Amino acid sequence: FANFEKFTASLFQARRKTLHNNLKTKYENLPTILENLKIKPSIRPEDLSIEEIVSLFLNLSCKSQDLLNL
Repeated sequence: FANFEKFTASLFQARRKTLHNNLKTKYENLPTILENLKIKPSIRPEDLSIEEIVSLFLNLSCKSQDLLNL
C-alpha cells in the first residue's frame, strides 16, 4: 500500500502537469506502458479513472520489479 501511496503522490504532485511530465523521471519505461494501456501521455492525472490509475501503477510496478531482479 505504501508504494501505491507514493505513486499517487508522484502522479498528482504538480496539478497542471501532464501524466508524462509528472512521472517521466521516475519510470524509464513510461512511454511503452502508456502505449500498451492506451493512455495518452498528454492527459492530466485528474482525468484518469480509478481503474486506469491502478492499472498504470500495477504495470509500472511490475516492470520496475523486473528491472530490479535482473
